Amino acid sequence: MARAAADALRPLAAARGVALEFDAVGSHDALVDPDQLRQVIDNLVRNAIDATPAGGRVGLSLRSGSREQVLEISDTGHGISADHLPKIFDLYFTTKTHGTGVGLAVAHQIVTAHGGTIEVESEPGAGTRMTVRLPRDGGGHGRG
Repeated sequence: MARAAADALRPLAAARGVALEFDAVGSHDALVDPDQLRQVIDNLVRNAIDATPAGGRVGLSLRSGSREQVLEISDTGHGISADHLPKIFDLYFTTKTHGTGVGLAVAHQIVTAHGGTIEVESEPGAGTRMTVRLPRDGGGHGRG
């Protein structure tokens, strides 16, 4: 599913001159709603592509732990300023001229509903890394 999501976004990345790399290691089973997880990946990767100038790189990696799946999206973009960082998952918060401020809020809501977390590391001028951690057992939540 993550590979298919990355493949679907390659044309967008290529049109912007951004390399989109995908890497997966281990078994990738987790009890998640596949459509919702695809939406999370789509929102996070689109934001990374938007934040990355031509010639930059966006990475999507998937790692398996004994209790969780870890999805990491990193970019070599402009980063998020310290004063914006606490607000990025707030509904309707955006720094984009044509953004709605819905994508990250929805991604956060979906991940939380699945018993997971999103961690953000960002340095202005050096890029951003978003790490999604999802429990392999579904976090006690159903697929719906």
